[in-house]
This record gives sequence, C-alpha cells and structure tokens, in this order.
Amino acid sequence: MERLGFCIIGCGGIAHLHAEGASSCEGVDLYGCDIDIKRAEELMGEFGGKGVFRDYEEVLRREEIRIVDICLPHHLHREVAVAALEAGKHVLLEKPIASTLKEADDIIEAARRAKERFGTKFMVAECWRFYPPAVKAAQLIEEGVLGEPFLVQANTFAYYVPSGWRRKLDEMGGGAFLDRGIHFVHMTIWLGGGDVEAVFARTTHRTVREMEGEDSGFAMIDFKSGVVGQVNVSWGTISPPRLPNIAVYGSEGTVYDLDGLYLAVKGREPVKVEESRLEPWMIPEEVRHFIGCVRTGAEPAVTGEMARLDLEVVLAAYESARTGERVTLPL
Repeated sequence: MERLGFCIIGCGGIAHLHAEGASSCEGVDLYGCDIDIKRAEELMGEFGGKGVFRDYEEVLRREEIRIVDICLPHHLHREVAVAALEAGKHVLLEKPIASTLKEADDIIEAARRAKERFGTKFMVAECWRFYPPAVKAAQLIEEGVLGEPFLVQANTFAYYVPSGWRRKLDEMGGGAFLDRGIHFVHMTIWLGGGDVEAVFARTTHRTVREMEGEDSGFAMIDFKSGVVGQVNVSWGTISPPRLPNIAVYGSEGTVYDLDGLYLAVKGREPVKVEESRLEPWMIPEEVRHFIGCVRTGAEPAVTGEMARLDLEVVLAAYESARTGERVTLPL
C-alpha cells in the first residue's frame, strides 16, 4: 500500500479529532503545521506524527505530503486552500468553505483546475453528512417511506461562549449561524431536496456579548419543490428544552432524531430505526472517508458546490435579517 503523507494545517481544538481519524488509517504518515509550533508538536506527540512545520508553504513543497487538512479560521480558508490545490495536494477543508461567495468560487475553480491537472480530490469537511440519523433519514426519504416530504426542521440550541478568533466578526465572517448553524443548514438542504428558492431569517444578539456576531437566529428556507425548511440556531439559550436535531415530516410519516432516529408512520407507534453518534465520532469518520476517496478514486461526499450553497443560504439569511425581507437565490 502506498504511504500517504497527511498534514493538518492549524493544530487547534478541532484538529485533535482530525488527527484521530488520520492516525487510524493504515499507511498514513501524519504531520502537523501551526504558527504556534509548540501546539503542532503537542498534537503530533499525542498521535505519533512524523514531523511538524511552522509555515504552510513549506508543507506544500514537501513531495511526501499528499493530503492537507485545513483547520484554520474562516478568513484564511481561501488563501491556504487555493495554494494547496495549485501545489497539487488533495485538500480537506473545514467548513464553512469560506466567508464570502467570491472566496468560495475561487476555491472551487482552483479545485477544478487541480483535478484536471493533477487528479486531486477536494472535500469540505461537513461532519454531519456522516451523522447516522441524517444518513438514515435521507435513505427513508429516497425510498418513499415518508410519502411526500413537506417540512424539514433542524435545531441546535446551547449556551456556548466562543473564544479566540470566533469572537471576531472579521475572522469568523458571521456568528453562530455561520459557524455552528451551517451544519444544520447543510442537513436541511440535503434532506429537503437541494434546490433552494429563497430564505427568510431573523437573528439576535442578546446573550453572548463576548462575540461580535449573532448568538441566535432562525431561517425559513423555501425549496422550489414546495418543501419548507426551518433552521433554528442558538449559542445563547440557557437550559433549552430538548428538540430533535432533525425532523422530516411527510404525507405518510415522520422521522425525528432524539437520541436516535425514530420513524412514525400512519397507524403505528414510533420505532427507533437508527442510533445516534455525535461529533466525536463523525469528524474522524469524515477524515477516514476522504482518505479512502484519495486511495480509491471515489468522489467525496461533500463537494465544493454543496458547501457553496450552504454558505449562500447563510449569507441570504444574514441579508434577510438585515433588511427584513425574503431573499431570493442566487445572491
């Protein structure tokens, strides 16, 4: 088996789960890169890495490193992703794809050129694509078990005070909706059919004053099929009630995720059809998936175009919240 050099660029908090995924794959040599070299050394020491770098440009010059996994603040995604793709590296990029649609388009174009020239793979690390209840819900919709879906709902409520760059609007590109909420936007688009017509949204900022972006909000997503999506996001709720992470309502049945996916069809009691596994499992799984795609040539689960649509919906939500109007796509 050919050995693959795999370098995590940005060795902060989320990098630990990325390192767990990469280090569990046979034939992978793990490296770390961070301007805080001590942080890279600590991460590689924990996971048996082969080396560390301070400068990502040095990583891109190393022929033995075939894959780069970018876990940097949002405002750095475009610069590093485009450079890595132009250097012929396979690129796994943490969500969101970027902070602006122009940056997203630059990355997608670089990925297209790199694929043509080098045969490289590109994927945005959307870990909830690997969330078992969401995968099962998509299967049930595809099989027609729910009949005609008409409403998709996604909820994420917590009290969370971010630290570091997540407090800064110019580095985040937004607030809770862009960071945490984009996961739930992605699932809503995925389960709702993907063809978005318009967005109506509201955001608030009354609890988590330490951050510059919004701490809470909701978005209603109108699909061209007539399906309605609803996404509710908050980092500012104190002891929130338990709501399903996802729920899909159809003409013949409902699925909802509360500690596992439950299916209720007409005339029957709800039954659990899938167990839950949350982010500590999902993130290593997405890394293993991407490494598998590099080895086999399979197409990754989350394309740049999918991630761009997620971002476009979030940005439409921000525009709607600013103007008070329903915003039609494309922006």
